Amino acid sequence: MDIGKKISMITIVFTTIGKVKKEYVVEALDSIKAINNTLITEVIIFDSSLDGEFSNFLKYELKKRNIVHTYIQNTECLSMGANWNKALEKVSTPWVLFNHDDDILNFETVNKLTPLDLKYSMYVYGYETIQGSKKVDRVIINQSLQDIVNRTPKFISTIINVQKIRDLSGWSDRFGYFLDYVGMVKLASLSNFKAERIILGKYRLHEQNASHINQRFKGYAEYIHEVIHEIYPLLPTEELKRSFLYHVCSYSYPNKALMQKIISRVVRVLGYKAWLS
Repeated sequence: MDIGKKISMITIVFTTIGKVKKEYVVEALDSIKAINNTLITEVIIFDSSLDGEFSNFLKYELKKRNIVHTYIQNTECLSMGANWNKALEKVSTPWVLFNHDDDILNFETVNKLTPLDLKYSMYVYGYETIQGSKKVDRVIINQSLQDIVNRTPKFISTIINVQKIRDLSGWSDRFGYFLDYVGMVKLASLSNFKAERIILGKYRLHEQNASHINQRFKGYAEYIHEVIHEIYPLLPTEELKRSFLYHVCSYSYPNKALMQKIISRVVRVLGYKAWLS
């Protein structure tokens, strides 16, 4: 194997907690089965379901499709960040693509991927959103740091430089449900990233991964100060800083009037001049 292909080898990490419809899992596995790009050298199945019946179902579907893989059975209840980090520990290639059990890879795009350049922290692709089993007419393309600040790239549309994310100590539960957002923004702001205007996958929206308004305080709002403390100093312009504040607060407070009050309060507490210094 030539050096270019060796440093471009990609691991697909398929993560599951066994909470989605089995038909979604089948669709996700079918998309992996259809991949034949030689850059994809490893598939890791990280099963955190703690459900024997679901695990047996998953093993059966993998065997049925003859997907060559490494199967890891998690035996303890872990947080989101701990799950992702434990899976990341098992990756032996320079690049990783996380595929959650309800998202679908665009295998036609994956099969056309060419060698990746390690000078980039990640490759960010477009993605489609689908509602349940139906396609939503929405395509998201992230082309700049501004785009990434305003809308988080999804795992299904991002190929991550393994060493770069390990240098950031992986994903931290210190940021609550913002942990993927913080990781992506840090990767984009601390290193160069490559944006591609092609669709890498489909991100599924449904009840199991929806953030209900009455649950948002626990998942988002109480972590705002940690997120601001971590990300605000990394953003190079005032415009990006404003976009960042608006975006983070909008996740926690869907009511726009209340959101504006929260932003004003955050600015007063932390001090606008201190942020710009």
